[in-house]
Amino acid sequence: MLYQNQWGCKREILLGNDHSEGTYRADAIPFGAVHSTPSDFRQGKEVTASIGRLHFAIVEDDTFMAELVCDMLIDQDAQPQVFSSGLEFLKSADRLTFHTILLDLSLPDIDGFDLMEKLAAQGTELSVLLMSGHNEAVLSSGKLYGNGLGLNVRGVLCKPFTKAELLAALGLAA
Repeated sequence: MLYQNQWGCKREILLGNDHSEGTYRADAIPFGAVHSTPSDFRQGKEVTASIGRLHFAIVEDDTFMAELVCDMLIDQDAQPQVFSSGLEFLKSADRLTFHTILLDLSLPDIDGFDLMEKLAAQGTELSVLLMSGHNEAVLSSGKLYGNGLGLNVRGVLCKPFTKAELLAALGLAA
């Protein structure tokens, strides 16, 4: 069954789909420490909040992967919004309301590296979590590049990944 939720994410019930394989690497942050604004995060202030109050941008051109990540976040009462391209995300007036961008490195119009460059040029304070089906060397390069630009790249996830790996990369309980 497929339906669309209030955040524009399509949701499908999948049975017997095991995504337990995958590689996870992320920077450790204190368990339960979430931040109320990107500015608070940059300044290292810890604020008690629930994931349900957090807004996530999912910049992913693969429909199945975008829906899967969206579902994982919705299951935690988060508020994700999917963008199928980097330019679509850049044009969004809502992008300053997001706490974290879950960014695929391989996008059809502008790749994740170029998008990070544009975000850095705009002085964004959003956290970034990189996702890719490429090898870990590409993800590590992306993290180093983003951090070198002054972005807060919190971690990387090799696709496919589990819900527990995603939540751990975001510093949230599963």
